[in-house]
Amino acid sequence: YKKISRIGIRYINRIDIPVTGSSLKNEDYFHIYPKVPDSFPDLNFYNVQCMMPVPNIGCQLRLNSTVVPSPILNHISFVIDQDIFTESNAPQKDDAIFELINLMRIEKNRVFESSISDKTRELFQR
Repeated sequence: YKKISRIGIRYINRIDIPVTGSSLKNEDYFHIYPKVPDSFPDLNFYNVQCMMPVPNIGCQLRLNSTVVPSPILNHISFVIDQDIFTESNAPQKDDAIFELINLMRIEKNRVFESSISDKTRELFQR
């Protein structure tokens, strides 16, 4: 028997946004982005990492948001990368492990939906 020391799930979502003639504003599509003064030029790249507790399930969330090269012509791609995990008090029994993983999945969906705007959701309808 070997004690389980970490249980986690990781979801990486790439969101491709069509590039139009006007500059793209991160806040139009996402709720997680760097805030820079208006006098700065447009960002070409960013990477934001947040670490926060998920107290209702006793876990931690490592949330990354970044720009990545787009595999699609005339698009810009963003990534929302979620790692929800526990490294303390990890359940040791199968039923409790699967219950925690299900709670993590529910939390993952809540975090994702909170991280994107309605304008991003419209892209998914195309």
